[in-house]
Amino acid sequence: MRILGIDYGEKKIGVAISDEKAKFAFPYSVIDNSSANSVLRALKIICDKNNVIKIILGQSLTFKMEPNLIMKRVEKFKSFIEERLNIPIEYESEILTTKQAKRAIESPIRGKQARCGRKGVKPKDKKIHASAAALILQGYLDRNA
Repeated sequence: MRILGIDYGEKKIGVAISDEKAKFAFPYSVIDNSSANSVLRALKIICDKNNVIKIILGQSLTFKMEPNLIMKRVEKFKSFIEERLNIPIEYESEILTTKQAKRAIESPIRGKQARCGRKGVKPKDKKIHASAAALILQGYLDRNA
């Protein structure tokens, strides 16, 4: 039994999944947010394939812990998938998770190349969103261990 983490975005939706003991979160994939039905189909396949029992959705808040502009879309998305997948969904704060994921992916390569002054690997868009979803999910798993 696994838990799914989601980093909702208007263009891309990052997905992460826990191990079977729900201790660790791993980046899984990115879904193009082209239509609600295509996202639903992709999530259904992932949930069925991995025996997902719960979904953790990033809650988009300001630093004052108030809903920001995108939160209305996140709430609508939550209602849409919760009704259709019949899997419980809980929120977890996503403050700075995308920035953390981007920073980790952009960090310079250690060793010779870093000493030679070469820049680190440029981030792949998909890695950032899936990694942000993993950070959201790991936050939830850590708090609920």
